[in-house]
Amino acid sequence: MHSKLVVALGIALLLNGCAVFHHHPKIRAQTSHADGMQQVWITPRMTNCGKSAICSALGGGWTSNAPEHAVLVVQTQGGYAVIHDAVLDIDGRQVPLTEAPLPTRYSEMAHQDHRDYSAARQLAGETSTRGFQTTLDVLRQVIAARRVTLSVHTAKRTIDSVLFDDDVDSDAHRGIVALVDDVHDVAKANDK
Repeated sequence: MHSKLVVALGIALLLNGCAVFHHHPKIRAQTSHADGMQQVWITPRMTNCGKSAICSALGGGWTSNAPEHAVLVVQTQGGYAVIHDAVLDIDGRQVPLTEAPLPTRYSEMAHQDHRDYSAARQLAGETSTRGFQTTLDVLRQVIAARRVTLSVHTAKRTIDSVLFDDDVDSDAHRGIVALVDDVHDVAKANDK
């Protein structure tokens, strides 16, 4: 039952605007009026890819109907790519993410100036997004770790990026911290 809810959350995340990079990503929390289910999600935020033109972003979500589970939304930018799988490296321990039964979703970032829409700008705006199932415990491990990297395996390449280490921080890492904090706040409010 909980895996169906996690998949449903993943679909909702993908359809609620997580398929494009946002200049100002948001964390959203809401309660369903129909069944009282609470949801918290964050749009994908950039990892630290160094000087690479092909980069990844990471977002995620949680629902009160599957409180120990979460969805991570993995996104690539810099050309369309079929996302096969993703692996977190948490302090040297490989944590493969479980695929949500959803295909990769493709979209294009909107550009302000359509008159100068060169091939390079078009390539940079092409994004691919896929949801993966995980647990809140894995997200807590990401927060507590000294070093976390993300490897996204596509049909053409592997995109390696850093979420956090001694020298580098990323918006994606800060987003995961905020997501888990908001989930904790929702759970704490429900306990009262």
